[in-house]
Parts: sequence; C-alpha cells; structure tokens
Amino acid sequence: MLALSQKEDIGKVLYIEPSVNLVRLFLFPFSELKMAENRHRWWRALTFKIETIKDKFYVVSPLFLIPLWRFYPIYKINRLFTLLIIRHQLKILGIKKPVIWLCHPYDECILDYMNDRTASCFDWAELWSEWFIEFSSKRLHFVAELEERIIRKSDISFVVSEELLKRARRYNSNSYFLGSGAPIEMFQNTDENFIPSDIKEIRKPIIGYVGTIGERIDVPLLLKISDNFPDGSLVIIGKLLKDRIDADIPDELEKKGNVYFLGEKDYELLPLYISHFKVGIIPYIPEKMKLNEPTKHYDYLAAGKPVVSTALVELVRFKDLILIAATHDEFLKLLREAINKDDVDSSRKRLNFIEKNSWSARADEILERINTLIENK
Repeated sequence: MLALSQKEDIGKVLYIEPSVNLVRLFLFPFSELKMAENRHRWWRALTFKIETIKDKFYVVSPLFLIPLWRFYPIYKINRLFTLLIIRHQLKILGIKKPVIWLCHPYDECILDYMNDRTASCFDWAELWSEWFIEFSSKRLHFVAELEERIIRKSDISFVVSEELLKRARRYNSNSYFLGSGAPIEMFQNTDENFIPSDIKEIRKPIIGYVGTIGERIDVPLLLKISDNFPDGSLVIIGKLLKDRIDADIPDELEKKGNVYFLGEKDYELLPLYISHFKVGIIPYIPEKMKLNEPTKHYDYLAAGKPVVSTALVELVRFKDLILIAATHDEFLKLLREAINKDDVDSSRKRLNFIEKNSWSARADEILERINTLIENK
C-alpha cells in the first residue's frame, strides 16, 4: 500500500490496520505494549487518529470493543462500528468513492456495508480455511464459504500461488497471480556496522530464520542444523505461536546451546539483523505450504544473502536464486555449501533480481489490472 501511494495515478491511500481488541489490552498489557510498534498502534486506536506516514499515505488502527471477534456475528457488529468511524475519516481525507482492498474473508461484510465504492479487490494471501487450525471442522467450512463469497463479490482478486489462482478463477474469472515483493529501501539504508545488542555476542557464522514459529516449521530439521553446525549459531527471530506448537519445542532447541530465540522485532529493525546472517533459511514442512508462497526469501535476497529452503512448490520458480533441498541431508549439504562457497557475483545476482521484484514493481502490476478494470466498468 505504501508503494501504491507513491504512484502518480494514485490519489490517497488510507491503510486500515488489523483491529486491536480492547479486552487484550486489559488482560495482557505487558505483551500488548512491549514493542514500540504496538504501543504506537494502540495510541492511534485509542485516540482515533489518522496518522500521516508519508505523502498520500495515511494509517488508522481500528478498535474492536466487543471480545470474541472470531465469531462472525460479533465480528460483523465490530466492523460496523469501525466503518462508521472510517467513513468519517475518509470524508476528512476527501476520499469519496474508494477502491477497497480486502485481505481477510471475514471482511466480506464490508462489501455489503460500503456500496459507494469505485471497485473492490480481494488479496487472497492465505488459505484461511486451513490457517485457523484451532477451529472446528464446521467453522472451517464456514470460513471456506466466506472465501468463496468474497471472491465472487469482489471486482478483482489477487492470489499468491498457482493453486489458489485455479481455485479463485472458479468463482471469479477476474483473478490474477501476484507475487510478494521486497522493501528495497529498508535494506539499502541498513548500517551494517551497527550490531543489535542481542545478536552482537552470538558466535558466527549465523544461520538465520525470520518469521513465525508455528505448526509449519520443520523442528527436527532445526535440531539437525544445530547438531551439524556446532561452530555456528542458529538464530530465530519471530513470534512463537504457542497454541500451534509443542510446548517443549523452544526448550528442546535452546538446550542445544547454539540456538537463540530473539523474539519479535519491529519490522524496520529486521534488515539490521538479517545483515548479520551468513545464510537465511526457510525450514517449512512442504506438505503444510502447498498453497502459499513464503515471503521471507525476498528479505534475505534483498540483503544479498544466500537462501536455503525445503522443497516448497511455490519456490521452484526461484531455483536459480535459492538452494532447494528435497531431504534433510540435502538441506544440510546445501547449507554447508552456502556458508563456504558464497561469492560476490552470487550476491549481486540476488540484488539484481530484487530490483525487478520490489514492492514498487508489484504496485505497477496492481495498478495496471485495476485501471483496466475501472476502464471496462
């Protein structure tokens, strides 16, 4: 959305963050206010402020007043309250008939609430009917219905994998593949001489992973990495989804002595950490990532780092840039190769690729599709 706001064809972009839940602030104040990014988000939510981030780019943080938002009837009520405020904010910004961009199937209700729009887009970046693993089969079936409904009702859909594209086109022929992108500016402005204190004393070479730690992570593979690279370190940056993994996993890994969980970091700090990786890894279980393109390889590549991944379907097209392993043994072999044989030419090749796959390039793709859509309407 930031990249879109920087295009001449675009007027203003109002980015509506995922809603914050007031009850969580009372129940878990420490975890909610721990990170500076979250504290700032709560300030926006509680003051109902529109914050100007850059020219033409504005951010609001909605507040859900009623708990248990995952129950759809409650979600719809919360969303209705939210939209009353957002309509007022749109009026302040002088946005009369917006192009609406949605990315969650629950927001299907917004298409009923906001008829005064120029067009609507659904960004299908996750198969939500499989993501909510804690839901009952009945509720997951309902989420799948919402996914179908929002795709049918949207003017255009963008998806992140070839398989999702096939599914989306069953419901809406105006559906297109849209890959992820890299925030090039963040990595170009990184001061590699500055070392964050919590990574400063960690033994190198650093094998790094950035992302959530949940049911998709191949934990046995991480254990093997630790065992096979005793002179290096495995650094894991991201949120532990404790309800989605075995509770003993973090302890089991940390007992190895060369594995470090550094927790969540503000997004703008990630380049500082990745710059000190020797290799970036994508240790997902392929069977659990059939319909999604992971995004972290763009960040690793933007930092010029070699990448080693398990054999994910959506990464095959990057095989000239990423080392892809079909087995644990092959992963360890390629990881050793990435550490010992990487060179300047390979790094330059990665950076050249990223320049053509920035978020600005993705914004151009989006604009071309939407402009054609509006002209045809």
